[in-house]
Amino acid sequence: MCSNCTDLTDIEFPHGLEEIGKQAFLDCRNLTNIKLPATLRSIGMEGFSNSGLTTVLLPASLKKITVVLVDVRVYRSKYAKQ
Repeated sequence: MCSNCTDLTDIEFPHGLEEIGKQAFLDCRNLTNIKLPATLRSIGMEGFSNSGLTTVLLPASLKKITVVLVDVRVYRSKYAKQ
C-alpha cells in the first residue's frame, strides 16, 4: 500500500475500511499516529512493522491481527461499535 513512505506521519483511516493488508505500512518510520475505524476487522502480517508507532488503539471490531508490533503499546477499545 505505502511501505517505506518517509513523508507519512499521520493516517486517519476512513469508516468502512475492513482490512489493512500485509506489509501495508512497512518501514514507514515517521508514521507516529494512526486512527483506526470501528469497522476494521483485520490487519495483515507486518502491517505496521518498523514504523514510528509507539501506541495503537485497536477497535473492538478487530477479529484478526497477524502483525508484529515491536515496541508498541497496544490498547483494545471496548467502546467501538461492533
